Amino acid sequence: MGPGRLVALVAAQGALDSVAEALRLLDPKESLLVLVSGADRVVATGVSLSEARGILLGRVSRGGITAIIAQGTVCSDSHFFLKNGEYSYLLVCSLHPLARQAIVTGQPPLPSRRSPEAVLYAYATRLVRDGASAERLAAKIAYSAEGLGAGILVWEKRRKRSRIFLAVSGGARICTRHLGLAALAWLTRRGKGCLERAVSWLELVHRAPRIMIRELERVLYD
Repeated sequence: MGPGRLVALVAAQGALDSVAEALRLLDPKESLLVLVSGADRVVATGVSLSEARGILLGRVSRGGITAIIAQGTVCSDSHFFLKNGEYSYLLVCSLHPLARQAIVTGQPPLPSRRSPEAVLYAYATRLVRDGASAERLAAKIAYSAEGLGAGILVWEKRRKRSRIFLAVSGGARICTRHLGLAALAWLTRRGKGCLERAVSWLELVHRAPRIMIRELERVLYD
């Protein structure tokens, strides 16, 4: 498995070219995890690039989507009550397995401590239970857990709203791009003109793609 990669995409209905642009960032030889949110959600694991293209094109042709595509990463997903009280579905991914600090904080059961996905789940669960927002959760994984970079897709069931948070610490960068009716962001270990030590927030607002950027330290300590 090659280097981990996380690609985030928000696209209004009909923004088919943006899907193609996002998929060009990926290695066609590696399997993918794809989560797409709209009025409902679709999860696909271990799919090929052609299967991912079919899923994304089919969804964006019928309505706006918020999608995260993970390749060569550690991911975990579950439902949580967020800080605002919303019962939400979260997909949490890290470019790299988390370090020992995450085990100490999350306290997964002993048989699960060798599983990177279980450690990530336990760490995320502990932070959310302690009141961390999705934005802060992404920042904590990227920074204190030595995850280098993290991506979180949040789907709030009651509001039918979905957002993506990407965060990077010193070992990765966030690159962003506006594409008409869509916006694209991805995590990479190299990227000229891309952002270091930052948190990015992507969502669709009335068919308009929005990208927000904050400094990592402000998210962690404000």
